[in-house]
Amino acid sequence: MTKKFVLPLTALVVCTVLLLIACGHALSNVYQEARAVRTGQLRPAVSYDEVLATILSANTNTNSGGGMRGVVTNSGMAVDTAVMPTAPTAAPAPDPVFSTEAAVEDGAKGYGASGEQQDYSSTNVQVEGVDEADIVKTDGQYIYALYDNELRIYSAAGADTEYLGASYLWGKDMGENESRSAQEMYLFEDRVAVVCQDWAWNDTRGGESRTSLAILDVSNPRRPVFLDELGQDGYYQDSRLVDGTLCLISDHSVWYWYDDATPVDPILYIPAVYRNGEAALMPADSIWLPERPSDSAYTVLTAIDLRSGERLSAMTLLDHTDTVYMDGESIYLCASHYDEDESEPYTERQYTVTDYVSASSTTVTAFDLSDDGLSLRASGAVPGSLLNQFSLDAKDGYLRMAVTENENRWHIYVDETYDFTNYRWDDGSQSSSLYILDENMQVVGS
Repeated sequence: MTKKFVLPLTALVVCTVLLLIACGHALSNVYQEARAVRTGQLRPAVSYDEVLATILSANTNTNSGGGMRGVVTNSGMAVDTAVMPTAPTAAPAPDPVFSTEAAVEDGAKGYGASGEQQDYSSTNVQVEGVDEADIVKTDGQYIYALYDNELRIYSAAGADTEYLGASYLWGKDMGENESRSAQEMYLFEDRVAVVCQDWAWNDTRGGESRTSLAILDVSNPRRPVFLDELGQDGYYQDSRLVDGTLCLISDHSVWYWYDDATPVDPILYIPAVYRNGEAALMPADSIWLPERPSDSAYTVLTAIDLRSGERLSAMTLLDHTDTVYMDGESIYLCASHYDEDESEPYTERQYTVTDYVSASSTTVTAFDLSDDGLSLRASGAVPGSLLNQFSLDAKDGYLRMAVTENENRWHIYVDETYDFTNYRWDDGSQSSSLYILDENMQVVGS
């Protein structure tokens, strides 16, 4: 009796495998456009004119997942620094009632005088050795907290915890059309780096957004000292810290120009970086372009040495970023895209029919971290969408990506004789997949 089921069962397994392979091939056709974006890898721009031409071609791509992202969006800030927030200033010394019975001496830092290691909780991170930002940090001796755009420092002494000092993260004389919001921070040795979201309104350029990093010396917890402020265009996206090097990522959309007038001033479509309010446009060769653009938004990526306060590297990618993953050696920027494909029209009875299929894909770009900052390694794409950063993992030179693949199919019927259009939708499909990419961001397993 057992033998009777061997052949049907074998046939069922074979058919299932063939069906899965067929479905995989069908779906792979949908995301070929996304893969084509990365097949030739990214290339550095040779001029601002080439960047502008690429942006314009991206805006004509109706299958893009990005496109022109809003009517009034982030613009490249003009070098005029009149609207820049003033440098953070130290807050007044705390009231004597909070400081006369200090539990620690000014300047005390680290593990304590005896050098013994203290037990304390730190920010939960995905990868050991790769710090992630938080609104509260501690070194076991002091507690650093962000509150209402202010960095406040307390002694970590249990029931005897006391307020020690603070620093404002923006000047009190900011204009009415300017604002700053402290987002998250990092603690490294005797430095605190606060990530801020800045915004200003300009009558000519509209709303302008910038991500800034305020670096403070907290070796004296009672009187934190502002050191430097480094900024870059765009909305704050994410960040990571590895051994004192902070990787800062922002999402910057180009300025929308009206009346179909092509902008002639690069300040309108090239992102800038800043140091204490002084602006500098990104050089053309630091802007990475895909072979076929599908987005007119930039990802601005910088590496900052918290020890020296120097910006080690700065580059941009003409693509938005949704998800960030970093191990100790590389950072991966991922962007989801909506891809649509259509068949050649064909005739069915009195109708002219066009078949459509749509699915999502994810592009991934790897940057390697060294003492000199970040450098681009490779870029690739896979079908499907990521849930979050925990959908990625790197090991032994391979990147693993867990994605959800959604596919939708529909058909448009046009009766030209009677000027009538009808639609038919098929049932959508969803599946989960795991892809393994090599160091060149090419799929080597799934």
